[in-house]
Amino acid sequence: MTSPIQMLSWFLLGALAAFLGMSVWIDSTVALIAIPSLSWTIPLVLALALLASAWQVRAMAKGATSSVTPLTAARIAILCQACSRAGMLLAGIGLGAWLAASDNHAIFLDQQAAHSLWMGLASAALGGAGRLGEWWCSIDDDEEEPPGAPAGA
Repeated sequence: MTSPIQMLSWFLLGALAAFLGMSVWIDSTVALIAIPSLSWTIPLVLALALLASAWQVRAMAKGATSSVTPLTAARIAILCQACSRAGMLLAGIGLGAWLAASDNHAIFLDQQAAHSLWMGLASAALGGAGRLGEWWCSIDDDEEEPPGAPAGA
């Protein structure tokens, strides 16, 4: 499971890289790449789909009838782990770009700063959904094995 320290590290790495990169890019004479105004939709839709899938795994783990196989449950758990880390990295990139572009007075940069902020917040929601999905997909290892069972079974 992804630890909060790992999530914070990915966030800070993305924020630092985006802030420095955007600051240098804005000061150069190279034209900026426009961030789409709906860039927040994909991380948010992915977060909702991830939560729906992880909820099915949680129901299966609690004994409810589910169409999720153990292999599919393992794949969903791995997807949750990847989304928690990638979501926090993208959140850092979005918020770092917002910080770099928000102190300028150009209308284009103000719009790009707003798009970066929304994308960063949606990516943070993806990171949080991935972490919650990881928790839902985890299995308690504290249960004791029945006597006579081979070790590691």
